[in-house]
Amino acid sequence: MRFFILVLFLFPISIFAQDYVVIKNIIIEGNKKTKPKIILRELAIQVGDTLLKSQVDSLLEIDKQKLTNRNLFNELKLSLRPKTASEADLVIELTERWFFFPGLDVSWADRNFNEWWYTYNHDIKRLKYGVYTGIDNLTGNADNLSVALVFGFLRQYGIKYTRPYIDAAQKTGLEFRANYSTFNNIQFQTVEDRFEKFQQFNPVRKSFLGYVAITRRTGFYLNQSLALGYNQNTIADSVAILNPDYFLKGQTKQQYFSLTYNLRYDRRDNINYPLKGYLINFQAVKMGLLPTDNINMSYVLGGLTYFKPLSKKLFLASSVRLRASFPKNQPYFQRQTTGFGIQNDLVRGYEQYIIDGQNFAMLKNNLRYRVLDRTFDLNFMPKQFQKFPLTLYLRTSGDIGYVANNNPAATKSKLSNKPLIGGGLGIDIVTWYNIVLQLSYYGNQMNEFRIVPKTRSDF
Repeated sequence: MRFFILVLFLFPISIFAQDYVVIKNIIIEGNKKTKPKIILRELAIQVGDTLLKSQVDSLLEIDKQKLTNRNLFNELKLSLRPKTASEADLVIELTERWFFFPGLDVSWADRNFNEWWYTYNHDIKRLKYGVYTGIDNLTGNADNLSVALVFGFLRQYGIKYTRPYIDAAQKTGLEFRANYSTFNNIQFQTVEDRFEKFQQFNPVRKSFLGYVAITRRTGFYLNQSLALGYNQNTIADSVAILNPDYFLKGQTKQQYFSLTYNLRYDRRDNINYPLKGYLINFQAVKMGLLPTDNINMSYVLGGLTYFKPLSKKLFLASSVRLRASFPKNQPYFQRQTTGFGIQNDLVRGYEQYIIDGQNFAMLKNNLRYRVLDRTFDLNFMPKQFQKFPLTLYLRTSGDIGYVANNNPAATKSKLSNKPLIGGGLGIDIVTWYNIVLQLSYYGNQMNEFRIVPKTRSDF
């Protein structure tokens, strides 16, 4: 009788145990440069964990996405290698990226292609050319070093180094940057939502910026940083005469310390071209920390971007961004970056315009349909380039935005303080090293339509 009861008690436990697997070891294959600790930092699965077999595939996919988003590897495969019926090793097979990228770059010095092509009639004198050297994963600790020497329309010399972890717990990192630029041609004011430029033989503006930042990564998805910066800008007397508000009060020099806080919570499946997940970001900046600083200005910027697959080939993306800056009276040099027209802060269809203002709100939407997704084998190439992924999306876009300008009459603005609507159609190509190429046809509510090429995703 006792034996019968013991059998009944142990039988369901033996069946129950077959639904689980215990991780005995983690084996990494293919990491010639990347330190194992950098890879292990991304894994939720650890040695000794007991996993429900029905959830293994989804858990492996989550850890694979986190490793992919480190931008260190071309290929990744995570799998379990059984040892017994209830024990297995976690095996990570990877191919590292090519980490050294020297090159010559020739591009327009303006905000975007459309401004260079249409506003300045694709003037080759406005091109910049330079030597860029980037070394990713410099010491195998996911650290990056980049050096830039730029000539032509502007001269720029810069260096930047980022190391994500300087502590044993791999949570705290360090970043620093220094950059010096000179300009013989600058936009000195905005009239009717377009830049007016000033040019002379000698440098019109000289700028130096430097900062050091402490970064903090909590868990897998939350990143924060606090940066102390120093900026010094000088302009020719002629610029201050033409626009006394450039630095305010006709000043020709602006120097100040700044403090910048960034928060980023990133749950996207692929940071370079996401199809699923969401991103929350927040930034707060204080310019002018000392009584001797030539500026006293602050701003906050926040955004939420959401990505959702609607089917196997159809994907929705939406982004909301809000910005508020203080005080109302701001130097033109800073104010031109608080409205629409700088980088991706614009309503698509208004690429040629710079819309001054102190605050803005924006909603951007994409609907993408995948028409091609293939990987080609190029066996004649070095190992890091033998796999050639090619994905093609057809895209439709629609945006709405609003820029609040406290004094639109000063710049004769026609586009601030009113809703702006734009968008259009496009093609996205995603390939090697997460390179994104976009070709779009955008229009706005003024019935202006332009072809817009870009070398990165809209958002």
